[in-house]
Amino acid sequence: MQLPAAAKLRAIKDQVQALPDEGLRHPLGIYNVSVQTVVAAASHLLDELEKTFPLVGEEAADRVLRAEGLRQATRQFLLANAEHVDACEKILKCYFASKGDAEYAKAKRELRSNLAWYGRHVMTQANHLKHRQAQVRSLSLYTDQLAAPGYFVESQIAPDVVGPDPIVHDGKNAGFSYSRQLRVFICGLFYVSRTLSVFLSGRKPDEVSSNSETPGLGGLIERIASFPDFMFPDEYGQPYAGVHSSKNNFVISYGLKKSVAPPYSRAQFKMGLGGDGVTRSFQVPYLRG
Repeated sequence: MQLPAAAKLRAIKDQVQALPDEGLRHPLGIYNVSVQTVVAAASHLLDELEKTFPLVGEEAADRVLRAEGLRQATRQFLLANAEHVDACEKILKCYFASKGDAEYAKAKRELRSNLAWYGRHVMTQANHLKHRQAQVRSLSLYTDQLAAPGYFVESQIAPDVVGPDPIVHDGKNAGFSYSRQLRVFICGLFYVSRTLSVFLSGRKPDEVSSNSETPGLGGLIERIASFPDFMFPDEYGQPYAGVHSSKNNFVISYGLKKSVAPPYSRAQFKMGLGGDGVTRSFQVPYLRG
């Protein structure tokens, strides 16, 4: 499987205008390294998640909360996604003579605008982790029949109180399930790639692009497609990210709302413990009252 931007960048690889002293790789090299990094981060996150299987009941929920490797893998996954979006701007820059070029400035603004729905989601999480001392905290929903692992980005939300960051979580006392976040990631990866390729579409190809595979991508999509599709209750009202695999054919969609949620009437949430030695109060996601 090949991402759209990889094919386009390969076809126009001799049209680079960036100056040598900019210190940038060739744009195809920037893209390949970035994709390889984000695919590896997602694969590692799945490795850590699969250590908590089977996802059934309270015991599975407790395994998720104890998995420090999972928490760290989540952080690296989020940072890699944000860096990949940032790499697209660097790639765009390589096709303009100088950073001050008015045409480049316009294209950069338009690219950011077109990537907004996904870029804001990953950039906000990454920026809070890097610059606002936010932390990834594990969160699990469970019933007797299932367990849905997830996380939230925690920051100080009031004096001596930490909880779900109100900017990251849109003011909701909620979290993100891995089931939805992994599927949103695949949809976002293709959307970002297609958007970048559209911005470069005005450049005529130097050669016929070969159908070069993106290493590890097909296997990653298959793993995500087979990951248990149990989300947190509030996520069923959000745009649904669909990732389906059958005999090496993939169907990826985003925007449809999933109308039927599992019976969560007896579901409970647990979150990971461990503090900073100073803060005394925690706001627990989904806890009312």
